[in-house]
Amino acid sequence: MNPNEDRPEPETGPSGSSEPTPSETLERLTELEERLRISEKQVALIRQAHAESAAEYERVKDRMRRHQEQELERARLAMAKNLFDVADNFDRVVDAARQGGSHETLFSGVQAVRELFLKSLGDFGLARYGEVGDHFDPNLHEALSLASVAAANLDGTVTAVFMPGYRAGSEVLRAARVLVGKYVAPPEAEPPAEA
Repeated sequence: MNPNEDRPEPETGPSGSSEPTPSETLERLTELEERLRISEKQVALIRQAHAESAAEYERVKDRMRRHQEQELERARLAMAKNLFDVADNFDRVVDAARQGGSHETLFSGVQAVRELFLKSLGDFGLARYGEVGDHFDPNLHEALSLASVAAANLDGTVTAVFMPGYRAGSEVLRAARVLVGKYVAPPEAEPPAEA
C-alpha cells in the first residue's frame, strides 16, 4: 500500500502548478472582503438591536418604578381619607365631653370611634387578633409570662392580652403580647390510713 494514496491531490492552476493564479487570488480576496462587509453589517445590526433592547428595558423599568410609586401614593392617600371619619368622630366625642356629656354617652362615642378605626384598618387588609382563650402560637404571640391555670384544657391558651397583635394577610406586623396558661396537676391525695 502506498502511503500517499490517502492524501488528496493538490489543486493546480491552469499552468499546472499548485499555486493560485493572481486572478484567482484577487477573486478569492474580493469574495472574502464581501463576506467581511456582510458580517460587519450583521454585527452592526445586532449591536443596534441590543442597544435598542437595553434602552427599552430601561424605559420599562422606569415606567414600572413610577407606576409602583403612584400605587403606593394612592394607597397612602386612600388610607388617610379613610381615617378622616375617625378623626371627625373623635372631635365629636371631645365636643360632647366639653359640653358635659354623660359617661355612658362618652363611652359609647369612644367605643364607636374605636370600631370605626378597626373597620378602617380592616378595609386595608389589616387584622387585629389576640383574644383570651386563643391557643398560644409563637408565630403570632409573644408570651410575656406564664400563669397557673386550674384545668388541663387551658394549658397553652392565652389567659390575658396585654397588647393585641396586627397582621396583613399572613404577615405579622406586631405579635400579640399575652399571658399564657400553664397547667400543673395537683398532687394526688393520699388515701386515709386504715385503723
